[in-house]
Amino acid sequence: MVTEFAVRVAFLVLLLALLLGIAFTVYFQNRKSIFNRLLALQLLLVCFWQYAGFLHATLLVSPVALHPLQMVFGAMAGFVFLILARSMAGLERGWFDAAGAISCLGVVGYYVVRIFFPETGDPSAFLWRDPNLFKAEGQPHPGYVTYTVVLAAYYISGLFFITRAYLREEDERKRKQLVTVAASIGVASLSGIVFVNGFYILNVPMLLPLERFVMLVALCILAYSVLGQGAWSNESLIEIIQEKERSLTERNRIIESELDLARLIHHRLFPEKPPRIPGFDIQGACISTDKVGGDFYDFYTRVENLGVFIADVSGHGIPAAFIASCTKMAFNYSASHSENGSQLLKRMDVSIARRAVQSMYVTAVYAEIDYASRVMSYCNAGHCPILLHRRADNAVSLLKAKGSPLGLMTGKPFELKTLQLQDGDRIVLFTDGLTESIDMARKPFGEDRLRELLLRSENQNAADVTSSVMREILNYTGRARLEDDTTIVVVDVLPRHSESADAV
Repeated sequence: MVTEFAVRVAFLVLLLALLLGIAFTVYFQNRKSIFNRLLALQLLLVCFWQYAGFLHATLLVSPVALHPLQMVFGAMAGFVFLILARSMAGLERGWFDAAGAISCLGVVGYYVVRIFFPETGDPSAFLWRDPNLFKAEGQPHPGYVTYTVVLAAYYISGLFFITRAYLREEDERKRKQLVTVAASIGVASLSGIVFVNGFYILNVPMLLPLERFVMLVALCILAYSVLGQGAWSNESLIEIIQEKERSLTERNRIIESELDLARLIHHRLFPEKPPRIPGFDIQGACISTDKVGGDFYDFYTRVENLGVFIADVSGHGIPAAFIASCTKMAFNYSASHSENGSQLLKRMDVSIARRAVQSMYVTAVYAEIDYASRVMSYCNAGHCPILLHRRADNAVSLLKAKGSPLGLMTGKPFELKTLQLQDGDRIVLFTDGLTESIDMARKPFGEDRLRELLLRSENQNAADVTSSVMREILNYTGRARLEDDTTIVVVDVLPRHSESADAV
């Protein structure tokens, strides 16, 4: 007797622990899923249902509330299974929900009354104290039979809905899930009702303790169902991740293709080759930190003078490249409709302000050199000053002019200055990406190093100077990719006796 009691208690503890563990695992696996919520609730109600039955069987007594509580939890578990099956089948709420709810409320209400008012005038009142388990004078009590029929109807209806969903489901993974859930909950619970209640109502003795066997099988199948669901959920998650990866890979490929096209478009902003002007040696170079950038330079040649323009758009990437394209169009139009650099920058300021977004702006510098007089006029829009390397004296100086960045429309005029160039002079226009490039210790390259580099390269031509500067920047940073776009334009004023006869 003691051994049997210990075994029953041990089995009860194992059953409750696993059922509760499975229920919480299902719930926290995906709390937002209605399927997971209903399945967790179903498992909890089954747990309480079996707990009340086990207590009665283990204590070998008939407490007033144990039988009614068992019936209450059983009815609620059956109704939740009906709702679970209907939701799995994707059916809208219908008459079966209403019928199930009414029958569940009726059964639960009846047994709740029996809990609180066991001594009422109801003819079945004596059953709560009768060790003959819901049998009135040796015959099945109508209330117990009704309960069994209602409970069986819940699970039979639920299995019907799940079978219907299985036949309509094309996804093999979901088909397996539907079958497993149906077998674990519906079949196990229905088998328990048939074996335990059916044998009792029919007054047929069970050869084996089938209720224990049924509960053990139900527990094993339930555990397998949850583990299987978790495995399929993980498999589904893996499939989703893989699909997302494929989608991202394809999207990245498209983006890379679009960036390559944008790079080609951005490359067209730059002149194919520098203009060949008698008496001048001109060269430009640019390194973008991304496939597209916000730096660019351009030239505007006239019969009597040459315009040199360099600009740096705030920011990087596609937005900066777009504003750079707008800046180029504004430059081409303004250069042909302006008498000097100050008017040119003023026109560009208005044009860029109309197209820039999120406070984007453009810093720029423009220099115009007269071929005959070799007088250079220049103006600045918040950009780095022009460097003048007077190679006759081997000295480098800054050419500054006041002006605000383009696109801000401050209303302030752009200061226009002039300078008489001499033979051998070297004009250097650059963007701040050059002087602000940093090494591994986060120290910037700086204007002083640029000056020293220009002084050391006084005997080189314009093309060699631009190559040397770019090579020196990359060596200084120690990186294959710069943190900011870097652009430089070099204009050498050749001695008049060495002027080329090339046409403008």
